[in-house]
Amino acid sequence: MTRPLRTSRLDPDEQGSRRTLLGALRDVIAALDRRRPRHDGKGERAIVRDAASLRRVAVARVEALEREESSGLRAGRNATA
Repeated sequence: MTRPLRTSRLDPDEQGSRRTLLGALRDVIAALDRRRPRHDGKGERAIVRDAASLRRVAVARVEALEREESSGLRAGRNATA
């Protein structure tokens, strides 16, 4: 089970880690989008199904990280106002 990320303001190291994670997740999504099924491959249905599931999870994680980032930025602006 993954632990949720904090939504409080992040220090620079944590912000860099988040950007790295977002970049890696976007790379995975792009690679899955480029993949074309092989009609002659054994187990191809399972691979296609698993790839679609992985893509959904990766997209959901990107969206969650972006929401957390934007809410943290808003909270940071409100704290300094």
